[in-house]
Amino acid sequence: FLERTSANLASNVIQLAILCPSFSIARNVLHEQGILLDVKTVQRLCRKFGHGAMTNRGEISFDSETLNLKDITVLICMDGGRLRQRKRKQGRKPDSLKRQGYHTDWVEPKLLTIQFLDRKGKLCKKISPLYDATLGNIENFYDLLFLYLQQLDLKNADRIVFCADGAPCLWKRIPDLMDKLNIAQWYEALDYTHAKQNLYQIAEMIPRSLAHHQQEVFEYWKELLWCGEFDELRSTIEELFRSPKKRQQALKKFDNYFAGNKDRMRYSLFKDQNLPTGSGAVESAIRRGINLRIKGAGIFWTAEMAEVM
Repeated sequence: FLERTSANLASNVIQLAILCPSFSIARNVLHEQGILLDVKTVQRLCRKFGHGAMTNRGEISFDSETLNLKDITVLICMDGGRLRQRKRKQGRKPDSLKRQGYHTDWVEPKLLTIQFLDRKGKLCKKISPLYDATLGNIENFYDLLFLYLQQLDLKNADRIVFCADGAPCLWKRIPDLMDKLNIAQWYEALDYTHAKQNLYQIAEMIPRSLAHHQQEVFEYWKELLWCGEFDELRSTIEELFRSPKKRQQALKKFDNYFAGNKDRMRYSLFKDQNLPTGSGAVESAIRRGINLRIKGAGIFWTAEMAEVM
């Protein structure tokens, strides 16, 4: 027994707390099972065992002795979500209020997924993927990623691929991370869906006189993007916009996002080599792990409890 709780009961309580929309609903389900616990007890068990799980991050994640990465592509996806953090207001409580009150600022939890693909680029079902997140800063996030990757025999992996959106803070720290892991070669792929979305933002700037050709132009630009024809794409954008102001805005968008990431946008080459071109795994993790459970309407988390969950 731990914390006056059997392992079986703790497992049941924590799974319901995660799967149900709220702690109150988890308590109601437990009551239907004949387990009479209040909400605070459910929260206490989540906090207690959550801290224990975080202490053992990395060590219990992979069976490194039996995990063979030969002919396996290790795919690491990264992205950020959103949740409301509950912060107690500072200062003296007003006499007119019963409680001190709190702020509910938006914060960005950073998520990572580690998946394993075979030579054909298909998900290897024999090896379970890993999902985790943290409310810490970007340095804490990369410390967490390092904690997991050092448990893997990456030198025997066929290929290592990082996939994310265009956030510079995610990309610029990868070389230092791989240097710490003594890995010399890896691939970086900017998520194709994010690239298309940013390209469409340029297409929306097209002059009104050409608005009826917008979709046609966008399809042509997508083809150039897929084939890595960035010089042709830029010259087409420059020729299309007659207004100096609009042209400057469009080219600035292109130079800031596409020119600096063109080595991460070799999509046709990635496809030919059976390398991933999208970060759908982490997008799905954000939806299921953050949006459907953590980011509910009227739900506010302390930093400690959000990290535990």
